Amino acid sequence: MVAGIVVAWLSVSRMTGSDAVSVSVSPTVAHEPARITIRVSVEPDSDNRALDVITESKNFFRRSYRQLEGERSARSSVFEYDGLPAGDYEIRVVLIAMDGTPGAIAVARMRIRP
Repeated sequence: MVAGIVVAWLSVSRMTGSDAVSVSVSPTVAHEPARITIRVSVEPDSDNRALDVITESKNFFRRSYRQLEGERSARSSVFEYDGLPAGDYEIRVVLIAMDGTPGAIAVARMRIRP
């Protein structure tokens, strides 16, 4: 039997501009077809109008868009996806401002094995 080494990509948030948005994904390593949960935290602000959540690997792409209500928005949003194929994934969350421009960005990575 051959022992394998698995490198888990941790859920990592990379903010640009401010700590307005963060993201985590669970699990960080799974077997296909996988079910993942993406948790997004947003600091309420009157300029917040939407979340653009992009889940991407070499053979998979899904984009989810959720409207926000500025300072009245919930602090957290959950996105669940089923049946994801094997691959190395990047989950990008972009906070969209009232004028439609992208603002803060958070990134998480995960791996789905065959």
